[in-house]
Amino acid sequence: MRLILIIGLLAAVSVPSRAEKHDTLLSGLLARDFQKNIMALPSGRAAYSRLEKAGPPARTLRILIRRDPGNWLASFSPEDNAVYFNAVPLAGFLGVKDASESAVALLLYRDPGARAALAGRADATFLHETVHALQYYLYPDYRRDVPKGVPLEFEYEAYLAETIYMHEKLSRSPERLRTFLRGGGRDVYTVAAMNGYLALSLDLAAYKENIRKMYEENTGGFISLGKAEELQHNAVENSKILAFASGRTKEYSDKQDSLNGVRREKEAYDKFLKDFYERRWPSFSAEALFFLGSAALEEKVYPLALECLAVADVNAVKQGVPAGDLRRLREKGALAILEAAAFIKDKASGMDPEALGRQLRALEKACLNTGRPFPGSLEAVRSSAYPKVFKFYSEKAAAEKDPGKARICAENAAHFRQLPGKPDGQ
Repeated sequence: MRLILIIGLLAAVSVPSRAEKHDTLLSGLLARDFQKNIMALPSGRAAYSRLEKAGPPARTLRILIRRDPGNWLASFSPEDNAVYFNAVPLAGFLGVKDASESAVALLLYRDPGARAALAGRADATFLHETVHALQYYLYPDYRRDVPKGVPLEFEYEAYLAETIYMHEKLSRSPERLRTFLRGGGRDVYTVAAMNGYLALSLDLAAYKENIRKMYEENTGGFISLGKAEELQHNAVENSKILAFASGRTKEYSDKQDSLNGVRREKEAYDKFLKDFYERRWPSFSAEALFFLGSAALEEKVYPLALECLAVADVNAVKQGVPAGDLRRLREKGALAILEAAAFIKDKASGMDPEALGRQLRALEKACLNTGRPFPGSLEAVRSSAYPKVFKFYSEKAAAEKDPGKARICAENAAHFRQLPGKPDGQ
């Protein structure tokens, strides 16, 4: 299940199945449109190939429109073998006021253009949910096998599939990315997929921790397979003596079967995730960051360009990329710093404190990470900007009612409280 923002799934939630007038016909139409788009890319074809091998359940997977009390963009229901698209954000995407299930479903049924738009923008979201469907087909007893939750690894796999697909999609049509960077094409489905794509490309550890925290701590109902194995092992050991003493060996046998199921799932996911994180991610990250950074530089979105190219530079050194590739990357990174510095110097007087602070901080971070000196031509601009940006964020932090946003404002205020290399208060 996919949250409207970046992450957030309540896998145990099932939207009640109701027979709507256009459900069967609309499901078939949407399935056709999604399959056409997704199978145009290598990772999409691989996903559908796995679904085909799953047998009859995959052939009866439905796509339905339902209102959901949560913030899910979409969700998979094992009980109904259906991917549900939440009618509320979908209505906003389609630009209609009536967010009732029947109205949204009827519009999609009658309007091929609306279906094409959904299949073209929500394809990564739908792929995410088909991965959850496949997981259920492969591990139908996971709710029995995994004590107290759904495997957290299920989400890691679904997000990886979605993000790799998004990279292929944008690489094939770079204009999609440039349009997004210019402020276009920012529908709720694209924004969600783009956020995940950037997060995975920049920092693998932070990406994984964000998913873990959102699902395991904030949402609840999730548990790592390692923790599940530990809990199930303890349960088996605790019941062993009592079970045989009382003659209730069936109960013990069931718990042992569950433990074996957890171990099989854990072994499969350990192998899959290890392969991606250790073998595939370094090259994926380098390729994605160079692609994103180059596009951002072309569109003069300097904070993003600086971050992507600087992180790619740091990662490339750690991973020992070929000298030619490293030189090409560093040339692009140096160009980004030069262009960003010129842009700030030229536009600083017309920028609001927040925008100026964002530009300066991105430039400072890129210089620090790549070992380049901060441009001397900007020292006067920086000296003048720091007090203004500090005042802006201090006041915003004091007025902000959302604790998370207030914390971010306070952190920015702390950064701009004094110039780098200057004594406190100067």
